[in-house]
Amino acid sequence: ELFTWEVNRLCEHLRNSLHPNREFKLDEDLFDWQEDKTFSGDDLLERLSISLREILNYPYLLWSKDVANLTTEALLRLEREGSPLVLHDKLPGVYLLIIHPNSQVRKWAKKSLQRLGLISCDDYHDLRDVVKWIINVSEFDLLRSRNLEDIDANILPAHLFLRNHIKEYWASVYTLLKKFESKTIRLQLLSRDNHNQFVTMLLTAIDQENCQNDGRDSEFWPLLNCLLILLKRLKSRIWQHINIGNHADLFCLVALHPAYLNEVKRLPGYNGKDVEITYECTASSGQGLAYREGQTQ
Repeated sequence: ELFTWEVNRLCEHLRNSLHPNREFKLDEDLFDWQEDKTFSGDDLLERLSISLREILNYPYLLWSKDVANLTTEALLRLEREGSPLVLHDKLPGVYLLIIHPNSQVRKWAKKSLQRLGLISCDDYHDLRDVVKWIINVSEFDLLRSRNLEDIDANILPAHLFLRNHIKEYWASVYTLLKKFESKTIRLQLLSRDNHNQFVTMLLTAIDQENCQNDGRDSEFWPLLNCLLILLKRLKSRIWQHINIGNHADLFCLVALHPAYLNEVKRLPGYNGKDVEITYECTASSGQGLAYREGQTQ
């Protein structure tokens, strides 16, 4: 009941701010219909700011489709008016909006994240649920769900994330990972209590069987960026989370992916011999593409 009351309160305020009601007013000696003043620019920002910050601070409110739709409308309207909502605090909802279906909302959220600092271990406590929701989209394979009915709303409602746009999703995850301090990734994100299987999930997504697009628009590229940022942050500690035999196997997983090979072929002076030699060397040493074998051992 409290949730419903909060949703109704916020929806009413957002609607009244975005679409002022018409009122019956007396103009001198004539009765005439006059439309209320339409709020714009800084006036609109002043009316919307508190409600939007409340929603972004308590992102479970966005599970209401009405709240989510009005929030989207408000953010986009403020952008058009030239008075965008500018944040200086790490409000959890901003991080959730980086996977929003609307590209302009994603753009606003990512721009907002650029102004915020890195996520510390203390920050992670407030962002834990949102990070879980974002990762759940991939973990439960919601990206490939064709029907809305197939999506479990208890994981994340379908109106809050991109469906069937796998590359965009992983590009957003990369944006999120860049905001983590190294210590936060090590002690929080990849801890046993949180997402210690995240790296394995990432490598599974990169595997050719799951990532078959071999073009420049392949999700392979943002997935590779995610892997690289984790390597940069964790350095040698990343091997605690990788279920692959050795360094060569990880190299093969990336370097022999069709999307990577096709990009190499576009390089000036490419003759194909280097890739053939690499494959032959790894195969002859018994390493090859051992990732799937490593998973079953």
